[in-house]
Amino acid sequence: ALPVLASAAFISRDIPDNCKYFTVGRCDPSKDEVIETYDIPNTDDSVSICQQVCQIQEGCNFFNYRKDEEKCYLFHYRYLDSCQVIGGTAEPDMDECAQEIDNSCNSFVREDCAYSGDIKFNKTSVTDAHSCQSLLLTLGQVYGAEYFVYDSYAHDCVFYSEKETTCYGLSGPVYPDYDECLAQDTTTLPPMTSTTPGPTTYPPTTYPPTTNQPTTMGTTTSGPSA
Repeated sequence: ALPVLASAAFISRDIPDNCKYFTVGRCDPSKDEVIETYDIPNTDDSVSICQQVCQIQEGCNFFNYRKDEEKCYLFHYRYLDSCQVIGGTAEPDMDECAQEIDNSCNSFVREDCAYSGDIKFNKTSVTDAHSCQSLLLTLGQVYGAEYFVYDSYAHDCVFYSEKETTCYGLSGPVYPDYDECLAQDTTTLPPMTSTTPGPTTYPPTTYPPTTNQPTTMGTTTSGPSA
């Protein structure tokens, strides 16, 4: 399993700024963890609205908004340890970014991204994401690369020339408020952009269907107890 990039009372903690550039992809949350799904049109406030629905929904501790699907997914638990793909910069070490930070602004993570840089390096013999990041730290200047993406199933380690991405999902905890985190000058994530995707994409996360009947925005339905 990939390292969890911060788990889902707002606490203040000094986390390296480059942690915000870490991304994940091809996550496989358990069917039992999905509480409900809502249709929310893609607007500037979509992520915030999705989080507000999570705050209302009984049992919701974690949400994901998909702008490509215009859907808001609500979960009992954080599922990032199920993600097949992880991307990030050479520093800081991913373990430093993966410290358990309950309900902090560092808990918001972008998912299923297109990486806009040129591919500078590609090896399918790298054993894990830590090794891929270490290789970028050692060889990044040699290859002119500043971002790695590692696929744990294929053992595929790829370097890109830049860290810019276009991401289609963003996940986070029920608190703190996403809008308040965006307003801060530090530790906030780069927003999901709506620019043309880069040349490389990974198949998106597939969310299992909920067992509840479809629920409208004005109705709150309790999920199974956590």
